[in-house]
Amino acid sequence: MNEALTIRHQGLEPKSMPEHELQGFVNAVMELLGTQQASVLTEIWLDELASLDAMPGPTSTEWRLVTLGAWGRLAHRLFDVCLFRDCP
Repeated sequence: MNEALTIRHQGLEPKSMPEHELQGFVNAVMELLGTQQASVLTEIWLDELASLDAMPGPTSTEWRLVTLGAWGRLAHRLFDVCLFRDCP
């Protein structure tokens, strides 16, 4: 059963596309790096959203581009940290 059907079956409202993308990004990074940075991850995602010229529609697949851009911003931050510190 796919996610949308499971959500409807459980009587829950499906998340909007932006909520789904943001939550997916935060959950994936927290799984990799730990939970202490959740607010920073949300800020990174929202900064990427703010950098867009136009807001994607509520059901647009372009929300995935926001998440991909946020991954890039996070990678850049991590690279900068490793560049100036002793990383494993």
